Amino acid sequence: MNNADVTKPTPAQLVVLNTVRMLRQKHSYGPTVGEVAKAMKMHKETVNTHLRALRAKGYLKVAQGGYGFIPTESA
Repeated sequence: MNNADVTKPTPAQLVVLNTVRMLRQKHSYGPTVGEVAKAMKMHKETVNTHLRALRAKGYLKVAQGGYGFIPTESA
């Protein structure tokens, strides 16, 4: 496995990332962990694990003011 494979989102992370994109487009702000979890009908901790991984890989950042998540340019 090379570095590119490590930084690519997993299939589950892609679903979370696409949900963040959809909610951001729909509401014009970065969704919170709770909002993403509710939209996906998943537990907050499961979603939070994927969001943390996406942040570590550079696909998400925390919105200004620390409220919600926003996809980065690389996403």
